[in-house]
Amino acid sequence: MSKTRALSTFVVGTFVLSLSVSAEAQERRAFRVSSLQIIDPHVMIDAFGTGSCSDITNPPGLLTINVNGLVQEFLDECEPVEEGVPEPCVSDFNLVTVFEPLDQTPGAGGSLAECMSGGNPCTLQVGLAEGCTRNGDSVVCDGALSNATMTTYSNGGAGAVCIDGLPGTTGPGNAGNYTPGVGPTDGPCGVSGQIDLTLELGTDLVITIPLRSLQLGAGYDGDPATGLINGLARGFVSEEAADAIKLDLGDLSGGLIRASRSLTQLLPGPDKCDGGLNHGETCSNNIQCAPDPNAPMPACVEGRCTEGANQGITCLTVNDCPRTLCRISCAPAGFGQAPNGTAQDDRDMGPGGEDGWWFYLAFEAESVDVPEPPTPTATPTSDVPPSATPTPEPTATPTPTATSTTPPPPATPTPTPTSAAPPCPSDCNGNGTVTIAEVQTSANLFLGVAAVATCSAADVNGNGTVTIAEVTQAANAFRLGCP
Repeated sequence: MSKTRALSTFVVGTFVLSLSVSAEAQERRAFRVSSLQIIDPHVMIDAFGTGSCSDITNPPGLLTINVNGLVQEFLDECEPVEEGVPEPCVSDFNLVTVFEPLDQTPGAGGSLAECMSGGNPCTLQVGLAEGCTRNGDSVVCDGALSNATMTTYSNGGAGAVCIDGLPGTTGPGNAGNYTPGVGPTDGPCGVSGQIDLTLELGTDLVITIPLRSLQLGAGYDGDPATGLINGLARGFVSEEAADAIKLDLGDLSGGLIRASRSLTQLLPGPDKCDGGLNHGETCSNNIQCAPDPNAPMPACVEGRCTEGANQGITCLTVNDCPRTLCRISCAPAGFGQAPNGTAQDDRDMGPGGEDGWWFYLAFEAESVDVPEPPTPTATPTSDVPPSATPTPEPTATPTPTATSTTPPPPATPTPTPTSAAPPCPSDCNGNGTVTIAEVQTSANLFLGVAAVATCSAADVNGNGTVTIAEVTQAANAFRLGCP
């Protein structure tokens, strides 16, 4: 089966959470997200520009556009391996968490460096997963992780709250809650550290949503857990990022609507100019959004706009491709919506003080199997290439001389080549030991926040990159000593 087969509209980007530690004896367990729902903010749309807004977050939606229904559809989709036989089948849309090992001890956690030292099983790797094969009660997910990010996690016991909504960031106009609302994830539970993660929505039409300061928390169903329950993901999307994310209503509605909406328009907030000299400024009509006279003129080519506010959006004629737009955001009826604008504003303040929206997504996960990736083994190197043969010093034949009273100088011994000791993973200063600071350096190289040249010993196999397996080798060298 092709990994690139079309799925339909609205796919949320696949990712994996891998809890990687060197503690002895907990069992490796993995979970696949089986339910995912946007809880807050709600997605609104004035599809026909009439000032009448519809909430398309949950069913029934509008013109079959129902965000949570589409997301769940792709979570449930599974293509049979053999035509006409329901199982085994393969799902391409998989959000998977891999605990290695699963440790549900309350309070486990710490800094990234402390976790990598093996003190607690608390490091968390986030990357991409491949397909999952379902056959009865068995689900096996395959494929190596890529685009990985590392953070930590910690656990809360019974009665603890692992994650909840931030005060003043939920509900219509940031008051109260939508229905269903954002609620706490209670213990026994686990919660990740903060990461940046981009979700990809769509296949033919791909929409990326960059979530900053994302945290994921979930309850453990049993001990050891057989599932993750009452999960909550919380991450921030800046207004600037939302302005740049465009939805093609033509694609979403099967061609019934020829228009586009920015993500900002679908979230209760300000009305803003898209494109032109007044880009990003508040507006109430298109006249207030003056076009840039030096910008290329839009055209409708092969059913897509080439330039302008609807660049890349479906079109029938050039009239569907305006140079600028006043993008009017939307709010549900009953919240004081004004004509050609909205009185409701769900925007929040982000971690850096910028405007945007805190997104809250509820999820649950089922138990699956994920093969353990192989750990690369370093190959010892030698000072002399294998094909090289030491050349002996030529021996001179002495000529007897009767008057010579000075003995000839002793021959200089030829050094015997010896094999170099295997490098110690992440021994950056070459002193034969690995410190906790050097383990942290190895983790930073894996994350890409420093150049590999700053500690070449962390790149055990010498391929120019540092992998999670090499970070684990560094942690083991810190705990157990150099090989």
